[in-house]
Amino acid sequence: MIKFLLALLLSFTVHAQTKIPLAMLHDSLKCSSAIACENDFTAHISAAGVVSGEGTGLGWINGNCAVTDTSLFTCTFSAGVFTVTPACFVTMYIAAGLSNYLFLISGESSSSVAIRTGYSAGGGATLTKNATAFKLSCFKSGADYVPKVLE
Repeated sequence: MIKFLLALLLSFTVHAQTKIPLAMLHDSLKCSSAIACENDFTAHISAAGVVSGEGTGLGWINGNCAVTDTSLFTCTFSAGVFTVTPACFVTMYIAAGLSNYLFLISGESSSSVAIRTGYSAGGGATLTKNATAFKLSCFKSGADYVPKVLE
């Protein structure tokens, strides 16, 4: 451990302006695959639950998202992507003339995320279920997060 810290200190002293990939510092930190090295994931989900735009070679969502109860999307993550519940967010894709749309993450785990879509007519408190396209973004957290670069 002392040799490792000394090598790290010397590396920063000699290369203070150079970014150093963390995996170069210690063999146990190398990623086993592209998906293992990635922390940020995005995908486009159509109103029918069809997944696209996951990024080359990532395939972090297993197939398409199931749509049940008119507008409840359940997206199952591919095996091994997350072992800790990720932090997920939804960005709306709204067509012109539509307003008061709501996107709610109603359930989240390390294996899937559920999103309810709909709208509130006239700004009222009642949700009208309506399947609507959206962008899903999920980020590794906790023990899953892989720091990539030291500056």
